[in-house]
Amino acid sequence: MTEVRHEGFEIERRIAGRLDHVWAAWTDPGLKLRWFGSDAMTAEDYHLDAREGGTEYGRFTMADG
Repeated sequence: MTEVRHEGFEIERRIAGRLDHVWAAWTDPGLKLRWFGSDAMTAEDYHLDAREGGTEYGRFTMADG
C-alpha cells in the first residue's frame, strides 16, 4: 500500500458550472470517483472533511489487483 501525505495544497481553477454542482463533485465520494477514478478502480474506504484543516483519506483497489 502506498501512503501519500500532503501538508497542504491549494487548487485554483475556473470551472463553468453551478457552484453547488462543482462542490458536490469534489466532496461527494461517488461523484469524486467519477472525476478521478475509472471503471477499473473501486473505493474501499473514502472520506473527506472539506473544512479548513480537514483531512481526506482514500483506499482504492484496481481491478487487476
